Order: sequence, then structure tokens, then C-alpha cells
Amino acid sequence: MGKSAVFHGKMDADWGDLVNIRIEVTPEQAADLLKAGLPVPAPITAVGLLDSGASTTMFDETIAPMMGLPAIGTSGYLAGGGGGAVIPSNYYSAIITCMDEPMISTPLKVIGEIIGQKGLPFQVLLGRDFLQHFGYTHDGPGKTFELWKV
Repeated sequence: MGKSAVFHGKMDADWGDLVNIRIEVTPEQAADLLKAGLPVPAPITAVGLLDSGASTTMFDETIAPMMGLPAIGTSGYLAGGGGGAVIPSNYYSAIITCMDEPMISTPLKVIGEIIGQKGLPFQVLLGRDFLQHFGYTHDGPGKTFELWKV
């Protein structure tokens, strides 16, 4: 089975594989908001880092309130960079779409976490829960990567 709808990206020399993404509410959330007479928040755009070392996708904690996303639960995650400590965080439901051609998307449970406060060039870590829906290759010497829907 061949690759179809392949996105070819260029690796950022300092940070790795960055993609432009759109974050939006799920159709179920949109229907609930409309039923309650509330507006559906507009999607927002952000930059995501493809992170095969992260099991769960995380976005900066400022994104959920900016979009009016309600928390759907809380949980702890094991922070690799935090000495292995379990960090409590809210979960949100959202659809994340890779905006670079081809547009590919998947619904996810996303953890809200502090990401954007350190001047990083991305607001979202796209973990293995995102990557499991796609084929992904990283060519270190060539400084390129590919992402495609499987």
C-alpha cells in the first residue's frame, strides 16, 4: 500500500519537526453549544512539534480558555522532563488538523499544560496519540520529514 496525501516538511534546526495546525471544537461540542444558544468558538491556528517521545498530545494551557473549551476530566501524566513526577492536568476534547497540505486531522483528548511561556516556537506537542493515525518518517541527515494519513 503506497503513501497518499504526503506532507513533506523541513526540520527546524533547533527544534525538530514543526507543522502548522488548526485546533477546533468537536462536532458534538459544537452541537451542545448551539443547543444551549451559545456561539461555537472559531478554530485557532498554532504550531505543533511532532514528538514521538510524548505519549499524549499537549497544548499550551492558554488555548482552552481562549477557545472556551470545557475540561472533560483531569488526570496525571508522567513528566519526562520533570524528573518523572506525575503532574495533574485537565483534559480537553478537540480536533487537531495539520494545516500544511494535505490537510489531515484527528480528534483527540488533549492535556492542557504550560508550553508557551518559554519563548518556544510551538504551542502544541503532538504525541504518539496523534502520530498513531499517521505514517511519519524523519530523515535527520536530510533535515526533512514526511507525514501522511494511513
